[in-house]
Amino acid sequence: MIKKICGVNGFGRFGLHLLNYYLESIEKSNFDLKYINDDLLTIDKAYEIIMNDPFVKIYEKFDVKRDVDYLVFNDTHRILFTNNSSNDISWLGLPDLFLECSGQFTDANLARVFKVGNTSKVLISATSLNADKTLVYGYNHFEYTPKMDVISYGSCTVNAYVALTSCIHDLFSINTSDINVIHNVPEYQLLNGSIETPGLPRVPIKRKGCTLSKVAPKLLEFISDNNFNVNYTLIPYTGVSIIDYRYSLKKTPNEDFWSLLDNECKNGRLKDLYAIEEKDMGPEVHQNSKFSSVIIKENSSIRGNEVYLNAYFDNENSANRFFDLTNYIITCL
Repeated sequence: MIKKICGVNGFGRFGLHLLNYYLESIEKSNFDLKYINDDLLTIDKAYEIIMNDPFVKIYEKFDVKRDVDYLVFNDTHRILFTNNSSNDISWLGLPDLFLECSGQFTDANLARVFKVGNTSKVLISATSLNADKTLVYGYNHFEYTPKMDVISYGSCTVNAYVALTSCIHDLFSINTSDINVIHNVPEYQLLNGSIETPGLPRVPIKRKGCTLSKVAPKLLEFISDNNFNVNYTLIPYTGVSIIDYRYSLKKTPNEDFWSLLDNECKNGRLKDLYAIEEKDMGPEVHQNSKFSSVIIKENSSIRGNEVYLNAYFDNENSANRFFDLTNYIITCL
């Protein structure tokens, strides 16, 4: 079978993780990644990032070379790397699926300009409130239809929350829910001070809004503004992030709660999406984890009808869910 072609716009942290997961998953990939564009990075800078990133160590697993305008991996896989403005990409219209990963085109009306020529779909690696559909892999990705032109994969927190919460609701029925996110900051943002507010004293943490608060009520019929809250805090730290889930349940969770959840993670609807670890080994062992979040049992508790789950999630590596969604949509083209 001839594989479909994808092109990526944006080679920031998300794009780098996506490239890494794609290279690791070429054998199961239904598409060939043939193009990458970034309006700020030259191929020399991109090569430097690939060869030196301390977290995404592509260079340890693959032989990486430059050949004029191409990045070459293991002498077999060639990706054309361009440094064009997003509106003037030289390969625009050639791939079957356009992967918008720059963060600049979260408005579906703007992203739709990439649907030209041979490109039939645009998939956005961020929340897009006016996309034709938000598809969360492992939850509602099968709701894809050919009529959808611009699709959002949600976000790192959307993927960390939605499938797990839907599963727990089916098992125990949720009354209320909230999450607390302690979110990392990419190193370049620490270096250039973009986490701080101009004109105000430097602060070590920053509370922000989170798009999950808008997306979750749209995707989950039992979640609304009246029974759901998100606390989202940025901290000056570059490692794996933390997410704490709280659920107030209609059905009292009994001693079977952990066995039921563990079975869902290992054999059921949450397989390959979530994991449960007995002990807390620290955040960094979960660097580049394939899971949307890893629940730490010793840090979690059940008190009456309240369930508190502590978890780690490598928010940057939610690119693997983006890959999974891309891989599925490609099979439907």
